Amino acid sequence: MRIKNLKAVFFVFLFIFESCDNNNPIIPIYGDQPAYPPADGFPAWSPNGKRIIYNHYGITRVDIGGSYHVNYDSSGLWMINSDGTNPHLIIRGVDINADWSPGGKWIVFEKNAQIYKVPVVGDSVDTSQIQQLTFEGRNFFPAWSPDGKWITYSNTIGDTIGVWISPTDGSGSKTYFTFGGQPDWFPDGQRILYGNRGIWIEKLDHSSKTQIYSDSVNRIANPTVSPDGLRIAFDLNCQIWVMDSDGTDLTKITVEGLVVSQPFWSPDGSKIVCIGWPETKKYDPRNNGTLWIINADGTNKRQLTYGPLPQ
Repeated sequence: MRIKNLKAVFFVFLFIFESCDNNNPIIPIYGDQPAYPPADGFPAWSPNGKRIIYNHYGITRVDIGGSYHVNYDSSGLWMINSDGTNPHLIIRGVDINADWSPGGKWIVFEKNAQIYKVPVVGDSVDTSQIQQLTFEGRNFFPAWSPDGKWITYSNTIGDTIGVWISPTDGSGSKTYFTFGGQPDWFPDGQRILYGNRGIWIEKLDHSSKTQIYSDSVNRIANPTVSPDGLRIAFDLNCQIWVMDSDGTDLTKITVEGLVVSQPFWSPDGSKIVCIGWPETKKYDPRNNGTLWIINADGTNKRQLTYGPLPQ
C-alpha cells in the first residue's frame, strides 16, 4: 500500500462499513491499490490515565487482495488499559468518536449521527442508563467541557454546518457556531478549538475568533488541545503535527517506522495515543490502523492493539 493513500483508506472504509455483509468479503474500492482497512480508530484517554476508549471495527480477516470480513458482534466502542491489557467491547455498534467526562464517571459517544451519554461502571458501562442528548440533524465528534456541564460537537441541520454546544443534563437548550467542525475545549472552558480550512480558536461568547493555522489545500483533522492548554496536536495529511496554542513553533511528530494520525493527549500531556500504520508498502493487516502510545516528541512508541492475523 502506498503511504500517500493512507488518508483515503480510512474514509473509504467508513463509507462502505455501513453496508457490509457479515457473510461476504468487502471489496476495496480506492484506486489501483488494495485499500487495507484500519483495525481501530479515534482513541480517547481517561482522565486518570488508566484506560483508553476507542472504536474497533470488528474486522476478522483481511485478504492479501484487500478484501476483508467484519463481525458486527465485536464492532463498536472498546476499552483497554493503558498498558495494553484487557481490551473489551463496552457498547456495540457505536460509530466513530467518544469522550470521557472530566471525572471519568461518564462517556459521551455518537451513534447513528446522534449524541448519547452513559455512566461508567468499573471497566465497563451501564447500557441500561444510556441517555440521548441530541435529536435533530447529524451530530459527530462530541467533547466534554472541563466543568462537566456542556458537550460540544460537530452538527449539520439543513444549511447550518458548524459546532454546537449542549448541556449534559439533556435539557436541550443549545448554542452554536455556524462554522467549523471536530471541536475541542481549552482547559479554561471559555474557548473552543475547531477546524475549517485551518484551525481556529473562538470564545464561547463569540467576542473573538482567531485563525491560528491556515491551509486551504491539505486535509486537516482532529485538532486537540493539550491538558495545560499550551499546545495543539492535529492531523495534516495523515501525520501528526504539534504547535503552540498561538500557532507558533509548528513541529511534525516523527515516529520511527510509523505513519500516525488521530492524536489524543495523555492527562499529563507527556504522551499521545494515536492510530498508526507501519511506514511500509508491505501487506500487514496485523498492524494497519492500530492503537499506539508515543511520547509527545514521537519517541518511545508502544503498540496497544492488533489487527487480524494475515490470511
